[in-house]
Amino acid sequence: MRTEKPWGYEEVYPVGKVLFVKKECRISLQYHKVKWERMYLWKGLVRITINEEVKIWLPGTELIEITSGTVHRVEALEDSYILELSTAELNDIVRLADDYGRAEC
Repeated sequence: MRTEKPWGYEEVYPVGKVLFVKKECRISLQYHKVKWERMYLWKGLVRITINEEVKIWLPGTELIEITSGTVHRVEALEDSYILELSTAELNDIVRLADDYGRAEC
C-alpha cells in the first residue's frame, strides 16, 4: 500500500516498507515509545540525525538501528529511497518538530 506524505511517500509491505524522501525534504524529528526500526539507505544521499549526532549517510554503507526512545530525523540531500524494517507499532510516533504541521500520532 502506498501512502503519500508531504516529504514524499512510503510503501508498506508485509515484511517492511520503502520510504521515498524528496530532495530537500525531511521527516519529522521524532521518537517511538515502543517501536524500533532498522533502516538501510538503498539510493540517494541523506543527512540523518540520531539523538545529538548528525551525519551524512551514503547509500549501501550501513544498516541503522533506531531503538525505542531514540530521537531521529532523515533529511534528503537528493531524492532518496530507504528500506525500513520495524516492529508492528506503525502509529507509535512522537513528533518533536515537523515541517508540515502534523501532530503526534
